[in-house]
This record gives sequence, structure tokens and C-alpha cells, in this order.
Amino acid sequence: MNLIVMINTKLKSFLHRVGLLMVVLLALGFILVFFIIPIVSHYNLMKPEKTFIPAGYTGDVKVYLDSPDGEEKEFLNGYRVLRIPHSGILYTQFRPNMGSQFTDRPRKLFYYYSKCDTMKLRTIYHCIDLEPKDSLTRDEIVVSGFGVGKTQTDQVVEFYKVDSLWKVFDKCIHWIERKIEQEVQ
Repeated sequence: MNLIVMINTKLKSFLHRVGLLMVVLLALGFILVFFIIPIVSHYNLMKPEKTFIPAGYTGDVKVYLDSPDGEEKEFLNGYRVLRIPHSGILYTQFRPNMGSQFTDRPRKLFYYYSKCDTMKLRTIYHCIDLEPKDSLTRDEIVVSGFGVGKTQTDQVVEFYKVDSLWKVFDKCIHWIERKIEQEVQ
């Protein structure tokens, strides 16, 4: 019992000297610094970006990021600019553009055919993104199949596909069929 009385007395003395308000502020500061700021900043890191793809190009695109010998960083009106060569493979000095795939990508990443931003390509992040009201033709070129990985040397690489809507849907249908087959087995 003496131990409890002693701890209680010391705690009251501490609170009296420092003040209850200071303890509450320290606790809130701790929560802010170690929990809220990292979570919020993770979703706000993505910078606006325009990717220019050679006119008429279809196929896989790979962007190797943080490459010391890669293309120098280019900016245009506040946007990061990536210019994909005819090979579909770009090495750039840009660091990975982090952010939420679901909230940031549709608002901050744009893909275009050619060197100017007049021929914007539609981006499809998931097969279920399309709705009947979308006015797309089967031959319309779209950007889809986004992914991020690492090479054996830990270099970050982004990859996606530029292809006709028909081919993208065909791949989606095959993917769904494989998923159904796996679930049945």
C-alpha cells in the first residue's frame, strides 16, 4: 500500500509541476508526429505527371525509376514529364511517384500520344471501371494493366500496357475466367 501512495504522491507532484495541459499536448504531439502525419503524407506524395507515348505505339511500357544514367528530370507547367521512346522502355532520374492508386492516380497521372498534350489516352485501372455510358470504340487505344515491381538490383520499375480497348477487355475476360476456374477447383 505504501508503494501505491508513494507513486500517487510522485505522480501528483509531477502533474503539478509540469501541468496537465502540457502532458495532454505532449500526447497529442506524439500521436500527430508518429501516426497522423505519416498516414496523411503517404497519400499526398504523388506529383502530377504527364506521360507522352509515341503516336501509334501499342505494347508494353516499362519505366525504370531513379536511374542515375537515365533521362534527366523534365517539368512542364508543374507536371513531371515522362517521354516514352519507341522501344517502350524508359530509364529516368525521377524517383517513384508514390500515392494512392485509387485516389491519386486518376487525378494526377495523364497519358498522351505524341509530344503535345492534345491526344489524351483513356486510362483503365480495372476492368470494372468501365460503365455502359462510357463512349468507347473497340479500337480505341487505352492505357491499362498498371503495376510496380523491383529489379534484382532493387530498382523500381513501373509497367503498363498501351493497347486497343478490345484487347484489354479480352485479357480481362481471360483473367476472370482463370479466377473462376481456380475457385471451382
